[in-house]
Amino acid sequence: MNRYTVFLIAQLFCCVTYAQVSELVESVFRVDDEPFLPFGIYTEGIYDEEDYLAIADSIVQTDMNTVWIESNAVDEATYQSFYATCAQNELKTMVYLVPHNLFPEDFAYWLNFHKAFDSAIGWDILDDANNFPLSQLVNQSNQTLALDTTRVTYQSMYALGVVESFSEQTELTAMQGYPWGNGSDDLSTAYTRYSLFCDTVKRNGGFPLVNNQLFNWEEETYPSAAHFDCQTYLSLVCGARGIINYTYLDYDQDEPISVTQPELWGQLKQIATEITSAEWKDFILFGDYERVQLSSYVAYATWTLAGETLLITFNGSAVNSELVSIDLSALDVGSKDPVFDYRPDYLDLSETGMLTGSLPPYGVAIYRLEALTSSTLPESSEEEAIRIYPNPTRSFFQITPKGTADKVIVFNTAGVKISIWQLRETSKVDLSNLPSGVYFVEVQNEQNVTLAIDKIVKI
Repeated sequence: MNRYTVFLIAQLFCCVTYAQVSELVESVFRVDDEPFLPFGIYTEGIYDEEDYLAIADSIVQTDMNTVWIESNAVDEATYQSFYATCAQNELKTMVYLVPHNLFPEDFAYWLNFHKAFDSAIGWDILDDANNFPLSQLVNQSNQTLALDTTRVTYQSMYALGVVESFSEQTELTAMQGYPWGNGSDDLSTAYTRYSLFCDTVKRNGGFPLVNNQLFNWEEETYPSAAHFDCQTYLSLVCGARGIINYTYLDYDQDEPISVTQPELWGQLKQIATEITSAEWKDFILFGDYERVQLSSYVAYATWTLAGETLLITFNGSAVNSELVSIDLSALDVGSKDPVFDYRPDYLDLSETGMLTGSLPPYGVAIYRLEALTSSTLPESSEEEAIRIYPNPTRSFFQITPKGTADKVIVFNTAGVKISIWQLRETSKVDLSNLPSGVYFVEVQNEQNVTLAIDKIVKI
């Protein structure tokens, strides 16, 4: 049986629909029409069929949601088994395509083969893109789009100088990071590079990712678990909206790092669980984002969503503890709670809104901040405070308690009135026909008196 026969069989038995699998909508990456924050790992250099099938079995034991694969690493039958495991566990793939200018027939064949599987959510059209002329990236993009427009395109690079022009060619662009054992590169230089990169990609309307370092340079040690933890959260502070780590294979021992680097793999598993949670995704993808650098090694970012704020701060120094002082008075913060109770609570919140303390080397602090005030009735009213939930929502939200609430007015962020909902027979409001984004909701009584105003996120 030749490979073309196998490909036809794959099309017949894999429920191929060629519907829109992934797209970038208003700077939000969507997979199967749901917001998606990719967190995963590269798996290059693995060409044995048995070893390849073990990749999926290993990765599905974590909460990673994305795996980068080469389009022609193994035979078609092995890929079919691999994709079956992916589909059963909702694991998505980013597929690296061979260069069209060198292998046009293989390029088309393997793209069409992988297109038959809905777990494939994007095409990596060029890795190390800064090593190639822009014309090659443009050609690779054009050839990809000629065969498939149902998935996003992706590229990765290291040099900042090409970001402005190159990032316009793909929906997703990743910056490679080598802050461990690479001469003068460390987490302070990574912060500068990532921040400039993410700002540029967002300005161009793209979706920025980071490729964090999960490997060692020749004759060097692997990053420590603490260093990798700091790399990850530094990336998010810089504005990354996804992370695909490099790489799964320990080239020195020709074994996966799940075997050779168990402590590092364990930290990766913990972070995957943290980052791919639905609550976290909503803050990173939809929250109002601000970033502040406090010193060479310390920075923080906040994402504010529906009256709550996620704050991440880190110390990128390998040797020194660093004092942290963050003024949160403008956010009117009433309380701070560690997002993960097993992580150390390094910082204290004062009554004046100052978040202060000391972060150890590679220390990371992650907090959820709640405002002192929320959407309530006017002070003169004795009615119970109105609550709007769920928030974020995919379709409906509800007003409770309904009380004297008579109508809900929905505005966009420009203050333009979108719709008015009467609440005489229901307490639900339907946003399903609106695009994803941030809206403002005003609740009024029959006398047109405002009872509450709140922000809501449609995902």
